[in-house]
Amino acid sequence: MQIVINEFGTFLGKKENLFEIKNAKKEIKEEYSADKVEQIKILCSSSVSSSAIKLASENNIDIVFLNYFGEPYARSYPCK
Repeated sequence: MQIVINEFGTFLGKKENLFEIKNAKKEIKEEYSADKVEQIKILCSSSVSSSAIKLASENNIDIVFLNYFGEPYARSYPCK
């Protein structure tokens, strides 16, 4: 499974072994098990907590940052 963040102002955090996605403007709150996620794609201005980055790293999940055209400009992946 891939998590795609494409809403401005979205927050990606961690809750136990889950990725938690919140967007206060649209009152969205979703949770995804880290065991089922393979990749996280971030397409717009948003916030990612350091604990979510650590959870992704511990579960061999890479985080890809994409520009407006869908082209990658940065990536965070585990050192293992």
